Amino acid sequence: MRLEIVVAADCEACEEAHAIAREMRGRLPAVQTVDLGGEKMRRDGITVYGTTWCGDCHRARRVLDQYGTPYTWVGIDADPQAQATVLRLNGGLRSVPTVVFPDGSVLVEPSNRAHADRLKEGVA
Repeated sequence: MRLEIVVAADCEACEEAHAIAREMRGRLPAVQTVDLGGEKMRRDGITVYGTTWCGDCHRARRVLDQYGTPYTWVGIDADPQAQATVLRLNGGLRSVPTVVFPDGSVLVEPSNRAHADRLKEGVA
């Protein structure tokens, strides 16, 4: 079992995530905290990291559009900082789409159903 908790250094709500990670680390050795460092996470909507040539990225954008959910698209091909963010969030893998929600939660290469389920839960 692997649990990954994504946190941002500038996020007060992430203090609780850090505490949970510390507590779980003692019981589940695979717990990993991914710290976004000094990067500011967008709190006003969803950020989708992807590429123009990726079919799954197009599909993820269609799901967001179907639900009328605003999001920010970040193409990683020409943006080294965005590439670094994706690598950091995905344990060194350049996996796209990487969908980051305002609360810091992340979906990577989500199925339509997983993506829709998350949107139904709420964006915040």
